[in-house]
Amino acid sequence: MLIIPSIPIQNRLCTCHVCGETGTEEFYSRNPVEIAKLWRTENAKVLHVEDLDALHGCPTCNDDVIRDIVRAIDIPVELAAMFSSYDEARHALVELGVYRILVGTLAYEDPPVFQKLITDFGHHRIIGTMDVKDGFVVIEGGTMPTARTAREQMEMFAELGILRVVYRDLTRISERSGPSIDELSDLAKASGLCITVDNTVRDYLDLKALQECKDQRVDSVILGKVLYDNVFPCQKIWRISEKLWFTRCATKPK
Repeated sequence: MLIIPSIPIQNRLCTCHVCGETGTEEFYSRNPVEIAKLWRTENAKVLHVEDLDALHGCPTCNDDVIRDIVRAIDIPVELAAMFSSYDEARHALVELGVYRILVGTLAYEDPPVFQKLITDFGHHRIIGTMDVKDGFVVIEGGTMPTARTAREQMEMFAELGILRVVYRDLTRISERSGPSIDELSDLAKASGLCITVDNTVRDYLDLKALQECKDQRVDSVILGKVLYDNVFPCQKIWRISEKLWFTRCATKPK
């Protein structure tokens, strides 16, 4: 299981929210670049940056911070933001230098633009992302419900040619009920896509359950608030998780 630490940024500060809801902010650092260096020191292999200001109509407010993070560390940085157009997505990949971007609402509302991003930059640099509430896709940063099921959206992502989806279950996060292993496994099997589980994990037992998921395409997890709150020692988690992850890769059928 690959552990991906998250750096949520708001007003140029490292700030965590509960399900992205206003009024639940918890401030952790004035310097997100130093936090990025910390996670790299703790042996992170990938870093997840979430631009919270982009969700509220300011897509470039944190550009300099994101650019500095990319330059400060020697591992891939992925960016989650509210990309509303091809140009905004291209700006992140080309001007900010992030390795890959997570695209959700734009993929739902304008699949041809999403497809062009994949064509121009490759499926390794474009990841589908999906917020789900009570089994249905929610767009616009988790604020606008749709009539599309999670499975239907996964199948659409597969048809568009991506390889991975970041999956965030808002219901389970708000209820603090942990990841639904069976549901994740079913979605991976039905779509053929790899799944990164976003911010559902509550503790080491949840992480262990994901590691034991019968579908090896559920292979990574983004951790945010639980790391900042020291729910468990991250260095130990990475050592154990990476050992199991490499063992599974070595024994995976060719």
